[in-house]
Amino acid sequence: MKNVIAFNLAKVEEQDAKFFRGLRDAFEATDAKFSFFSPQSHPDLQTFHHPFDWVIANIEKQYDLKEINSAQRLPEAQREIWIARIAQLSLQGTDRTPAQLLDILERFTSHVLDTFQPDLILSWNTLCPHSGVLGELARQRGCSVYLMERGFLNNSWFIEPGGLVGHSDLVERSYEDLIGADEQRLHELGRSYLGTHPFEDMSRYAQNRDPRFAAILEHKKATARPLIGFFPPDDLSLGFIPAGIEDQRKHVPLYDSSLDAAIALAETAPECDVVFKPHPSFRELDLPEQVGNNLFVIDHDYRDVMAHADVVASTGSGLIVTAMAQGQPVLQMGRDQFSFKNITYDAQTEIRPALEAALAHENLENRRHRFTTFIGYALTSYLTSGPNADAAFRRPVDTVRDIMFDCFGEMPNIQTAVRATHQYNDDRVNTNRAELFQTLGTDTQNRFLVDFDHTLMFANSTELFLQQVRPNWGFVVLHWLVTWLIPWKALARRGIQQHEFYDPIRITCCLFFMPWTLWSWSKAAPGYVERMVNFALLERLTSMDSKRIAIVSLGHPWLLRPLLNAMGLKDVQLICGHVLPGPHDIRRRGKLATCAQRISEFSPDQSIIITDSRDDDDLLNNTRKAFLIDWQDRKNKADPLAHYFPFVLTDRGKYAGANVVKRHRFQEDFPVILAAFALAVFPALTSFSTLGLAEFVALIPSALLVALSCLCYFISFNAVYEIGYWENDFVAAQKEATPNVSPNMQKFKDYPLQPAVWIWATVLGALGTALAQRAGITSPLLAPFVTSADTLSSGAEFCILLLIWCGVLAAQRGLFHLHNHAPERHRIYTFWSLHAFKLLCYGLIFPTSVAGVVLIIAQVYRHWPNYLIYRFQGDRAHTPKYGARAFFFLAFSLVILFAVPLSSLVNMTWLAGVWLFLYRQEYFTAVLARLRLSHFIHSKLRQDNI
Repeated sequence: MKNVIAFNLAKVEEQDAKFFRGLRDAFEATDAKFSFFSPQSHPDLQTFHHPFDWVIANIEKQYDLKEINSAQRLPEAQREIWIARIAQLSLQGTDRTPAQLLDILERFTSHVLDTFQPDLILSWNTLCPHSGVLGELARQRGCSVYLMERGFLNNSWFIEPGGLVGHSDLVERSYEDLIGADEQRLHELGRSYLGTHPFEDMSRYAQNRDPRFAAILEHKKATARPLIGFFPPDDLSLGFIPAGIEDQRKHVPLYDSSLDAAIALAETAPECDVVFKPHPSFRELDLPEQVGNNLFVIDHDYRDVMAHADVVASTGSGLIVTAMAQGQPVLQMGRDQFSFKNITYDAQTEIRPALEAALAHENLENRRHRFTTFIGYALTSYLTSGPNADAAFRRPVDTVRDIMFDCFGEMPNIQTAVRATHQYNDDRVNTNRAELFQTLGTDTQNRFLVDFDHTLMFANSTELFLQQVRPNWGFVVLHWLVTWLIPWKALARRGIQQHEFYDPIRITCCLFFMPWTLWSWSKAAPGYVERMVNFALLERLTSMDSKRIAIVSLGHPWLLRPLLNAMGLKDVQLICGHVLPGPHDIRRRGKLATCAQRISEFSPDQSIIITDSRDDDDLLNNTRKAFLIDWQDRKNKADPLAHYFPFVLTDRGKYAGANVVKRHRFQEDFPVILAAFALAVFPALTSFSTLGLAEFVALIPSALLVALSCLCYFISFNAVYEIGYWENDFVAAQKEATPNVSPNMQKFKDYPLQPAVWIWATVLGALGTALAQRAGITSPLLAPFVTSADTLSSGAEFCILLLIWCGVLAAQRGLFHLHNHAPERHRIYTFWSLHAFKLLCYGLIFPTSVAGVVLIIAQVYRHWPNYLIYRFQGDRAHTPKYGARAFFFLAFSLVILFAVPLSSLVNMTWLAGVWLFLYRQEYFTAVLARLRLSHFIHSKLRQDNI
């Protein structure tokens, strides 16, 4: 399975969201994993969106990059280039130096590459620092990097291996090479497009009006001097910085900037006036108002400048497409996709001949013809349009097929595999409510197929049901268990997609564990119908013959039928999903195929679809009439943050995106606790030579009980620890000069932590205590008082151990509170105490060994130096955290040997081996993955002659 990352830097509008969704669907139809990185997103993209901040300094906080100490680095020559570009970035608002910001980008990029292991990156402008550093380091790893940015036509995108403007693969290709023998068809397609798509709607920036431009027009009228409108691209993001490097020369071979090109043009043509309209990104630059006698720098509405210009000039701005669409001559002083094709007047090397030809409109009609034909070529073979574009246009499915072949040599058949790209014909889809109601009142022959959620019901039936689950915290628990414990990635490799099974599994789990919810749902259904039904649509449906109506939904039958009964539609046929979807379920087959199977005498030509969703493209394309109505209803959703669940705040708030719960809690801290405490309970396990198979097997149940007990205590402790995290971001951070607060924590501001945390912690603590007792564990605190079985009853021992653990939780809460309210510089001491207590507290329940104590202290020192560097504004990226842990472990072990006999460290060999596995968690995971239990059992059988 290939891993694909789309890395976006722009605002995501509605049309952009449709494009990214279609792109994701197309890639996933090839069994590729698609991830979307963007500072901004859209509700439709949340399931695969990974946020990052435009402000580079904030990315370090957002992804906790202090934990990354082995970032991949750029070569020194490239670092100098990117430092210069970072220095020109806008809206950074930080006192960090450009070199420090580059360091953050390198660590962020290393995190992304290490975590997602991409085979392909579709990157926004690869000359902008955020995406450019990612592209450079990805190429070093052999990853393919394609440009992905908005194209020069409405709702279109560049996706190509070259790059923007002068980096494009089309720059050096001739018109004849691109068009071939298909000129007539492409010209007709281009002419049709230009005639129906007004370019004045493409303005992405607010336009200013400068009174000086009116004076220039008066001067032009009085003197008849030709006016040249000069429109530069965004120099700051096109490799113009630093000047003179290869990136800049690919765009503008002879000039250091677009303004330099405009000055050269004005000097070459003193008989003309040149109006230089700055790109919006230039507003922070200190530009002169006038250069010489005939160059005027005026930030005026580009449409006004273009309308009065005799010639439009540029160094690669997308506005030249608007000018050419209006039939104006364009003087091109840079290199882009239109260069060297006799479409523009090329002045990359010589200005005067090209300018004279442009002013004389030399061969202008032929250039217009070529431009129109090139637009047809771009629509079919170069630009990628949205998933719902005309069938003649290049859509995400086509682009993905070409990319998979060019990059990986694969030719997937995804034209039919991608149903979710919503390829319906806009011309046959009706969005008029009045016509829908008229059809419902007059049509007496055709069958009506009615969508349920957000059409017949102004709500999502699944989410309404989940809101009805009682106790409500039961839904929250099931939601996070289904989200975290089900291996969705592994299932996806077998063709089982999360969106097909996620809701059915959540509903099935609720019905299995809380079956009374179905009864309460049937009682609540009439109330929901009364408040949320589409009365206008329902009134017309109830007046019709029920045999001519079918409700077609992806929902659950046990949820929908009570709602339909409350609406008075009990006799209407319901076409929906199964309890547990299989290969023939509606979610996998689509609504059209399911209707054909379940509705007797079904004919699409005698059916009318009423829906709000573009997902129903199979019905929208094939039925007699198709009504796609947005009823503007509310989009309700059960809130998984309505109740507390352990680790959610850590994983989705404090360290969102950093995978801290998995990497640090369960692959680092918890194994250390098991090695230090659980193994000490069974010293025989560390000496395999004296342990027979029978003895080993007899220890397994107790060992599992101890491990489960440790797990319960571990989750209990970390639940209370999350109160400290919340307090740290919403209380302690207010006292810091440079607070490190994750933006994702804002959604947890009203998170119901208390008393839920204490309930979870107490219940898990009690369970851990019971399991420890069952395993025969005696607390070191109680050992002096328990000399025989009748000295202390099991009930009394349980109560005492639970009180001890509650005291541990209270002490931890007090220590974290002290840390959060301590002066900033004093927290280096409270941090050490907090982390030492976090790991050593288990020694109050479980016995340990000297080596176990050494292991725990070394783990504490793995965090402390990193925190010291953070507090004193140092470079945490190069802190050898794992190496420091190994060093402290070995150093403390040597010191201990001077104080205790060697026999006290009899478990050292075992713990040292465990430690080496934990030196880097990926080594630990890799070694475990390669262990074969059968080899061990076979060796024990041979030793015992069995």
